[in-house]
Amino acid sequence: MPQLDLTEQLKSPTYRDNPYPILEDLRLKQPQYLQTYENGARIWFLTKYDDVSFVLKDSRFIKEWRSLLPEEERWVSGQREPAIFQMFQKWMLFRDPPAHTRLRGLVNKTFTPRMIESMRPRIEAIALSVVASLREKDRFDCVAEYAFPIPVAVIAEMLGVPTEDRDLFREWSTVLARFIDLSDVSEDDLARGSEIAHEMMHYFRDLLMVRRVAPRDDLISAMIASEERGDRLSEDEMIATCVLILFAGHETTVNLISNAVYLLLREPDKRQELLLHKELFPTAVDEFLRIESPVQLTSRFVAEDVMIGEAQFRRGDEVNVSLAAANRDPAQFKDPDRMDLRRSPNRHLAFAAGAHFCIGAPLARAEGEIALRVLFEEWTALEHVGEKIDWRDSTVFRGPFTLPLAVRR
Repeated sequence: MPQLDLTEQLKSPTYRDNPYPILEDLRLKQPQYLQTYENGARIWFLTKYDDVSFVLKDSRFIKEWRSLLPEEERWVSGQREPAIFQMFQKWMLFRDPPAHTRLRGLVNKTFTPRMIESMRPRIEAIALSVVASLREKDRFDCVAEYAFPIPVAVIAEMLGVPTEDRDLFREWSTVLARFIDLSDVSEDDLARGSEIAHEMMHYFRDLLMVRRVAPRDDLISAMIASEERGDRLSEDEMIATCVLILFAGHETTVNLISNAVYLLLREPDKRQELLLHKELFPTAVDEFLRIESPVQLTSRFVAEDVMIGEAQFRRGDEVNVSLAAANRDPAQFKDPDRMDLRRSPNRHLAFAAGAHFCIGAPLARAEGEIALRVLFEEWTALEHVGEKIDWRDSTVFRGPFTLPLAVRR
């Protein structure tokens, strides 16, 4: 079978507006798609649920590609990277055990379901405050004016950073998301990325200095206390962890809320069902996560040769797994393109799986449930303004760039 020009398809406006027909076609025709290059590089793209789940859970598929280099080259390679990539190297998101286990352990207790449950009243208070700020408007942008302020305020409070710096956080997030995406980056992008990395490192270094003198009941103070108890953690690792939590703690939740609003406006009967049966919010949020996954794609590298079915994955291969395609695989989900607010079981992979299962999943679910309930309890007659959704130009992240809404009174 001739190879599909997948790289171009993933960057096309057609894919951006609606990736699912392309992913379905790929899953049917080439579910284990392999792109080979003249320099010997091999990059896979997997779309079947079972294959994606296998890669996410198997320790032979790793995050740290440098560990595949000869030992004497690893440090040199890292030091040659632009500052933004050097910062990424310290994120638990891009580390493997034992470093990943150590870094994740520093924040694990903050994101347990019990801890998040205790935060629900505060999350609701933040959502109600945002609604109050919009109450006199006839129109507002759901992304910038509702979906963004709620999770950024929640994660800023948890972390211990000033919520009033949210415009700065938005700028940082835009740059970080571009480098995590599959987009080509120019020399100007690299220069701006490194500039942003230095800004973030300085911002959190200054904040750490303040918290060492005057600790508070926040995550930064907790990490400092953990460090002082003797946990192995460099200051740069602590700062990088703060950046990751700030970025990941709101970036994907903005997409979750925005995607869910879009889905419910598109199907008014489902919105009515949800408001009549509010006990459905937990299963509904999981269905929103499945059918419009905020993170569409993640990657691993092959640490040792392994077979998946009849396909041979070689040490050094890059493997891109499509969470979006897996979450609509009919082999796992009945009638996968239909939104079912009562779907159970719903073993979606929107939060990934295995060692890198999203640590913030309980928080994202709680924020999604509360933000959607508060929004639609306040306005039962919201309408999307315009005929077309302005989707983010991204292969990794899925969400509207803007979602203008009109309030019908």
